[in-house]
This record gives sequence, C-alpha cells and structure tokens, in this order.
Amino acid sequence: MGIGWLPEMEKKATTTLDALGIASICVGLFCLIFALSKGNQMGWEDPVIVIMLLVGIVSLLVMVVHETSLPRTGSRYSIV
Repeated sequence: MGIGWLPEMEKKATTTLDALGIASICVGLFCLIFALSKGNQMGWEDPVIVIMLLVGIVSLLVMVVHETSLPRTGSRYSIV
C-alpha cells in the first residue's frame, strides 16, 4: 500500500564492513570477559588469565585507535 505513495529513492552511499573493528572488539571483549569470570577460579597469577587480560586490553585499544582514525561519513553519531 505504501509503495504507491512513497517516492523511489536512490542508494547514495555504499557501506563496507569494518572487519578490523569487528574482530578487535570481539577478541577484546571475549578475552576480558573470560579472564574476569575465570580469574578467581584459576588464580589471578595464572599465565592464561594474565595473557587474556593483556590481549583483551590491547585489542580494545586497537579498536579505539582504528575507529577514531576512520573518516566520518554521513552520520553524526559515532561509536567512539
């Protein structure tokens, strides 16, 4: 019903998938959540926990640096 009333619009911009941003936030959050949830059980000095904490923090820092270096396109809202 609305198809007859709404004007046809052209697609103005193409969007691309931000693979580095997605990968870094997924890895970072997984590592931090794993380390924080298993830290008491395995011990905070366990090498697995320490490595997971470091990888999580570095991954999230990579995501922030990457996202702030991207050009702003079209939207006035930003994640970072």
